[in-house]
Amino acid sequence: MDMANETSIPKFSYPGLYSIRVSGKIQKDLLEYFQGIEKSVVEVNDTGNSITHLAINIRDQAELIGLLNMLYEWQHVLISVKLGENYSTV
Repeated sequence: MDMANETSIPKFSYPGLYSIRVSGKIQKDLLEYFQGIEKSVVEVNDTGNSITHLAINIRDQAELIGLLNMLYEWQHVLISVKLGENYSTV
């Protein structure tokens, strides 16, 4: 096992800033349900479809799974999830 790669793996129960992209526009009242959102931007791609980008502080993996499950229940297709990304680089 390469020890250099092992140190870059995030801990299971540690907080982090996540960049999450989903299809569609998340309604404002649903966004207010989440705590820790630093930024929410909706863009329209070349085909006219909306994509919501969220930059959100997540306490641990359980909270992340809860958020992803809620987005699923609201019928938003998950495009990407990245840990530790600065929103401006998404």
